[in-house]
Amino acid sequence: MPFDASPIANPDPVLVCLKNARARVAHAWCQNQPIKGGGTAPAYCAHAAIAWNHPVDVSNATLQFFRVIIGRDQIPHWNDKKGRTQASVVAAFDRAIAVKEKELSYAV
Repeated sequence: MPFDASPIANPDPVLVCLKNARARVAHAWCQNQPIKGGGTAPAYCAHAAIAWNHPVDVSNATLQFFRVIIGRDQIPHWNDKKGRTQASVVAAFDRAIAVKEKELSYAV
């Protein structure tokens, strides 16, 4: 086959987790609780968006990476800060994704 020799790139699990979490928060975001609502479209805080439905090692690595990006040890406290907006949380995920993508481009 013509593509047999082409290696399939394995996506970085932290980058995948960041992108999934960003999508969750962009769709619906909440404060003062990890997840609000249920059904097909719950709202997530930043921490829960990262931790939800990912292997523990990937979640932990992603949480640590995101802590560095936001400059805070406690993601829930950062997320729940009075005046924090959904747009600012999404922007933080955008920064994290950009930094991770740049980091990965240097690793090649």
